[in-house]
Amino acid sequence: MADDTRRIDTSTRRILAIGVPSLGSVLLPQLYQLTDASIVGHVGTRYLGAIGLGQSTVSFIFAPLISLNFAVISRAARERVQDGDGSVSSVIDTTNSFIAISFLAAILLVIGGLFAIPHLAPTPTVAAGASHYCFIIALSFPATFAISSLMARFNGSGKNLKALVVLFASLLLNLGLEVIFVFVLKLNVVGSALGTLIADTTTALLLLRDQRVPIPTIPTILRSLKREREFFGIALIPLISRSIFLVLALSGSIYVAGHFDTVTLATYSLGETIWLTLGMGFDALAVPAQVLISEARAIGDYASAKRVEKNLTLVGVGIALALGALASALRSIEAQVITSDKTLVTYLSFVIVAVAITLVPTAISFVADGVIAAFDDYRSLRITTAASFAVMTLAFIVVIAVTKEITYHTIWIPFVLWITTRAVTSYLVTARLLRRWQRQLP
Repeated sequence: MADDTRRIDTSTRRILAIGVPSLGSVLLPQLYQLTDASIVGHVGTRYLGAIGLGQSTVSFIFAPLISLNFAVISRAARERVQDGDGSVSSVIDTTNSFIAISFLAAILLVIGGLFAIPHLAPTPTVAAGASHYCFIIALSFPATFAISSLMARFNGSGKNLKALVVLFASLLLNLGLEVIFVFVLKLNVVGSALGTLIADTTTALLLLRDQRVPIPTIPTILRSLKREREFFGIALIPLISRSIFLVLALSGSIYVAGHFDTVTLATYSLGETIWLTLGMGFDALAVPAQVLISEARAIGDYASAKRVEKNLTLVGVGIALALGALASALRSIEAQVITSDKTLVTYLSFVIVAVAITLVPTAISFVADGVIAAFDDYRSLRITTAASFAVMTLAFIVVIAVTKEITYHTIWIPFVLWITTRAVTSYLVTARLLRRWQRQLP
């Protein structure tokens, strides 16, 4: 039943207070990847291809299992309105559960490095570099998953400013270490992975201490899993399957590129990294949408929820148009920052324009995902992602059938169709959820 005496604060100041700090936390993994690719891109094309294949394999494992942070954000937001900020034990249980999941992720990543990558890489050198990258990143997964769990809790409860400072310091540490490992010690892809391992581990230890979360042990992890069984059980299958479709689209297209030539693989993997870096920035709108609408649902404030959804979608589209125009205008400069290879600079100039075209549907789909997650409708998240993946797969089949190959130009046709389908279907779901909620109110 609606509560007419209480209203959620949906002011611009509140949205910025939630969105700006959360932007740092959601961009961190993508900034790590872009840093890795930019540094290794100055070493050689084969190393750039190796790190692109390695990062895609990491994403293929990491994204499905870490998708439970959607549920953590919504829960933390509702707890903030109904019960305060939640107890320390709740934070400990969630973090321990995420660390437990990280062990499974690390095993899967090692298996991928041993058996999948050698069959997907265009050359043995690329395969070796990508496999070594995966083995080292697997060691960082417990720290990375712990960071993701705590960031989800921060994003939901609004306590993310301190975390942003820590994460920014972590990025600087990662950058400094990679410069030493790659350029001074000549470790190439291995050096890039070592920088990420050390930076993530340091960040996780600082955050665990700050949140009074003790270093997990096997008994404490098992107890946490038992207590969190019901919570994770509701969201587990829909969110993981949704993320699998998402990663199949991103990593699967990387693997398609790798079957044709190294240039297509290198430029497309970089394009995806640029898209992820720019696109994840729209979580600065998606997180406020999820948090504010979760709070509104807790007290039955439909008017605030509808206003948040409409305004954030319009803001997202406006930012996407401006960001896309700026990226296109500066594409030559951006390409030269990423790589010193003159041929790749020309190719990447086209890739940056292709990425710019995708930003409007990316903004719409990200905000819509936040709204859908606020309704705990994880099944719809899975359906919209599956539909867009089906469109991308069909587009690849058509392009290959017509042209007999995939080039750095044509590979973007399926990608654009994929993100556009995601935007349209996700927006339609949000409209349905809001209408249904309105009908249920007295």
